[in-house]
Amino acid sequence: MPRLAAFFLLSVLCAAPGLAQNPPQATPPADAKDTGGDVPNLPPVEAYRYAMQPFVDARSAPNDLTDADEWALGLGATRAMKECEALKSTKFEGEDLLAMGRLCVFGQDFGPAQDVLVDYLNTPKAADIKDARLLLTRIFVHMQSLTAAESQLDSLTSDFPYDADIHWAIDQVIDYAATQVEGTMRVKLAGDKDYRTVPIPGGGLDLITRLNAMQLPFILKALTDGGTLKTADSTVDAATLVRDGLRCADNLRTTGKTKEAADLVEQLKTLTMAPTIMQSASEPGIEAAFQRYMLAGKPSPLSELRGVLVTKTMPPAPPPAIRRFAGHTTILVAVSLAAPQSHDSLVKLSQALEKAKPEKPVQLLGVTSYASMDGSDDPVPSVLQTLQLFAGSLPPTIPLLLVPDRQIRAFAIDAIPAAVVIDPAGKVTWVNLFPGTDGSIATVVRAAVGPVQPAETAGTPAGR
Repeated sequence: MPRLAAFFLLSVLCAAPGLAQNPPQATPPADAKDTGGDVPNLPPVEAYRYAMQPFVDARSAPNDLTDADEWALGLGATRAMKECEALKSTKFEGEDLLAMGRLCVFGQDFGPAQDVLVDYLNTPKAADIKDARLLLTRIFVHMQSLTAAESQLDSLTSDFPYDADIHWAIDQVIDYAATQVEGTMRVKLAGDKDYRTVPIPGGGLDLITRLNAMQLPFILKALTDGGTLKTADSTVDAATLVRDGLRCADNLRTTGKTKEAADLVEQLKTLTMAPTIMQSASEPGIEAAFQRYMLAGKPSPLSELRGVLVTKTMPPAPPPAIRRFAGHTTILVAVSLAAPQSHDSLVKLSQALEKAKPEKPVQLLGVTSYASMDGSDDPVPSVLQTLQLFAGSLPPTIPLLLVPDRQIRAFAIDAIPAAVVIDPAGKVTWVNLFPGTDGSIATVVRAAVGPVQPAETAGTPAGR
């Protein structure tokens, strides 16, 4: 399960009354420790608690999914799916409908989940309409019904105070919409100096533009009010708010609204000068986000990377390795042993790039440093040995380069994984954090290869 989706889903699921504060001590069958076990005969609320129990037991910190947490989530999801299937023919009423919806969403059994949640919204005096709509948003994203997901977001932002849960829900829909941007084209209209990307009605970029417009006022208000959005189980800090605000600015910039983009960036800078934000733990991340935004479209701060090529079997004193950017498109993915999602993010990006069938070669490099793992660039033999295992587990088409940390930080990378796209002329076309979600992968591939669209043509967009 992608981590953005997992955080959003868990923030909703953990809101179940009594779950986080007083976790139930369910006693599963013996084989449930590994496979989810047989299905106990439980009502929806207890079935949901039983399914969530492995994760409640394993969770070590809010918003920080370890490998153990993800294993526990997988076990819990298996339990939840079996419970959902066992209960779906039963007639429920009132709050049991919401509990059943939570159970089935956790088990990724989305058909029954949609049915009971729609019934719940039609229940007189339903106590938790907000959570039902958040869960329906998740369901519609999974079912690739972006119009229905957008409708839920409209209701959430209109009917409830804006909080971290709603913010993450919008982020998740935007991330998925980034995989559906085929509905765009490059055109040059009268008075334009350069080509611009414009949406064909119904395309993913059109939806992203609308959702950015929906979310941006709340981002600006949250920064004005101190820079944090919270719920009982979820937090959006100032750095995340700024990154999402800059995503809105980038959307304006890439669709030809350069003045509006520049004005928004200045507004974000002004808001983040408030003492409560400048003195917070978010300040370094905010500064890096602004630096990355300004790098896009500019010459790369480096013309090459110099380091050591890490392989499963490498000599004790390997020769220097140099990877130059000029002459071909390059994708740098900063990875670290300290970021467990690094491996899967890099491999999935490689697979997506291969599927895109670029007309010209694209150089994909994994990049890491000693400092990205323990804060110091001093060589550590045990770390190098682990990196060799990491490199050996990658496809042979993905080299892993160990470089001084300053080369990674030249691109304002303050968190890992992150990705940089550099065109054959040495210009940065995209740089940002890279969580490895489907949307982030599609965005990086699009920045490297370009949209799968007809050639640029002057005139009016089709259908306009």
